[in-house]
Amino acid sequence: MEQMRSYSVGASNGKEMIRAGEGAEPNLLGRYLRAMLLNLARDPEKKKVLERMKLVVSLEPPQHPDQSATLFFDRGRVTLENGASPRADIRIAGEVAMLMMLSRVPFGLDMLRYMRTYEGKSLVAAILSRGLRIRGALRHPLKIARFSRLMSPGDRALVRGAIGKAR
Repeated sequence: MEQMRSYSVGASNGKEMIRAGEGAEPNLLGRYLRAMLLNLARDPEKKKVLERMKLVVSLEPPQHPDQSATLFFDRGRVTLENGASPRADIRIAGEVAMLMMLSRVPFGLDMLRYMRTYEGKSLVAAILSRGLRIRGALRHPLKIARFSRLMSPGDRALVRGAIGKAR
């Protein structure tokens, strides 16, 4: 697996929270995930979720395997690597744009409202047509729930406003 150059971000307790493996620069998906995780790590609620996670998630665009990325969550630390890890608990396969769209799905009851929007309907259509596959979710339901909670938009008022505009 091709890996990224190391970098670190200081957490509130002074420990390194998000880092990348040694090696090459992050691919497109890796850069997107890194920016999103750095932003999420500023939210105290997201930090609590992150500190409880022990999980490996692989994001795999089938037509662009060179853009695959793997996130290793280990109780408050995240390692981000290029490529798909065979050790992944959860594998999410789909086009890069679809994978990025997943990060905008709200958690909880807001998700039901979101699924009625154009973007939500296109995600459902992608799952039904097997253009978006999520493997390992049934084996690791609590882990996928924590991952969903971490990656979902944090500002509920902002999410509700976006859902209201999309109707």
